[in-house]
Amino acid sequence: MPVAQVGNTPIRYRHSPGESPTAPSVLLLHMAGASSLVWSPVLGSLAGAAELLAPDLPGHGQSGGEPLASVDEMAAFAFDFLDALAIPAAHLAGHSMGGAIALSAALASPARVRSLLLVGTSARLGVAPAIFDMIDNSFEQLGAFFVQQAAGGASSAPPPGAPIFPQTSQVGARRDFEACAAFDVSARLAEITCPASVLVGRDDLLTPVRWSERLTQGLPRARLQVVEGAGHLLPRERPRLVAAAARELLQIAR
Repeated sequence: MPVAQVGNTPIRYRHSPGESPTAPSVLLLHMAGASSLVWSPVLGSLAGAAELLAPDLPGHGQSGGEPLASVDEMAAFAFDFLDALAIPAAHLAGHSMGGAIALSAALASPARVRSLLLVGTSARLGVAPAIFDMIDNSFEQLGAFFVQQAAGGASSAPPPGAPIFPQTSQVGARRDFEACAAFDVSARLAEITCPASVLVGRDDLLTPVRWSERLTQGLPRARLQVVEGAGHLLPRERPRLVAAAARELLQIAR
């Protein structure tokens, strides 16, 4: 993985070039407690359609630094990362907490956000107390617990592969979920006027369908796709479908 120097922090990221030097850039933002690894199947399916950039957030995966304390700080980091690569504007794709980051970024600097692909996320992210309890008292069991909750049913169990969660420390996981618990832009969705596509798995227990329905209703230019037989880990469970939604959004936002 290449490295970008963002301030004093080395940030590792997955990269796939576009088919031409003028191809648009897509920034893919990962969920809480994870890393860019969750996006790797989508990068393979979306290769060539755009320049694809999937960073490990600070303190996650292979990136240095300390985990950030709020979604707003993570959105500021996203722009700092783009600045480090001399990219003035990008399409943003966010999964779960990554979707919250994308929404926050679109509110903070709309001219730099061309479109939003929002996967398994919401304008307000609730976090079950059981997750904090497990982080504090049974952190070694958190990965199995999360995958069980994320799948939502046998039909939506993700395929085998490298573990995607957790990809940060106990402190990092708690900061991520605290940031999610504090996030709420539900009153500001009408301000986000770029094209948006909202994807959610029918079996998603962590960010249920009704959350995506409210998100879609609040965004002026959003469309909703509910994926049958899938849970919270859509980039892992249905990478081709997510890539197809991204390609369609790129065409709309040209």
